[in-house]
Amino acid sequence: TVSLNKSTTNKQLQYLGLQDILQNSSLLVDPNDDTLSIVVLLMSPKSRGRVWLSSSNPFDKPRMDPNFFDHPHDLKTVIEGIQLGIRMGESRSLAKYGPQIDRTPIAGCEHLIFGSDEYWRCSIRQQGSALGHQCGTCKMGPKSDPGAVVNPELQVHGVKNLRVADASILPGPLAGHPNAALFMVGEKVSDSIKEYWNG
Repeated sequence: TVSLNKSTTNKQLQYLGLQDILQNSSLLVDPNDDTLSIVVLLMSPKSRGRVWLSSSNPFDKPRMDPNFFDHPHDLKTVIEGIQLGIRMGESRSLAKYGPQIDRTPIAGCEHLIFGSDEYWRCSIRQQGSALGHQCGTCKMGPKSDPGAVVNPELQVHGVKNLRVADASILPGPLAGHPNAALFMVGEKVSDSIKEYWNG
């Protein structure tokens, strides 16, 4: 269940890719009212996407397929998160505030019973979004690992004078924000480069 404040609605809806139907629903609450928003985040997805070259021109943008919810575990986990959020809203601690779930049908899911697993599967596919922290396309690992692209010094296997030092070298998504881990990657590669040139 999500409630959005009218003063920030347009940019949030645009960023999240939510349908126009939400802009006219009661999800847009009075900014002077008390509002509770519960957002379910899938921290360890099992689905894997891919990035590949769109042409032989290195200046062309690559192609991406995020492959969201390809693994059935991911949808199941998000549905469990939604159901937990609803139970929290109905708990004794929050019930005294009289929270109500917005039942405005999600476009494309109107034919399903609100609250059913089928309804949640449909609504997640219609309005789910990523937070923009893709990683793992140039995974660090030993040369014997067919999925690894760089070694522990972040040098690309089989290629001279090329290193990768960003979120793509992480073997998978982190449970928290990747900022600190990526600062560490930058520090690590700078030390490796200095050590390489200083002998």
